[in-house]
Amino acid sequence: MAYPSFLIAGVILFEAGRPMHYKDLTQKVVDTGLTKLGRIGAKTPENTLNRVLNQDHPDFFINNQDGTFSYCETIRKDKRFNLALKEYKNIP
Repeated sequence: MAYPSFLIAGVILFEAGRPMHYKDLTQKVVDTGLTKLGRIGAKTPENTLNRVLNQDHPDFFINNQDGTFSYCETIRKDKRFNLALKEYKNIP
């Protein structure tokens, strides 16, 4: 199942327990294979994820103003969060 990239980013940040730079976060999101980010021909998936976290879902993330993001507890209210978290934990 493909999840929205913001949701997988939230799962990764939740599991990491620390802020991450959007470029590192993008690579981890792409590496999971749980989202279409990086597979749809986008030339700059880092810029795409940065925009999504800043503009499309600012209520789910904290922009630390240095290129790093933290997750907000509000993202856990998304019905798909726990399912995505379970799938993420099962990645070998």
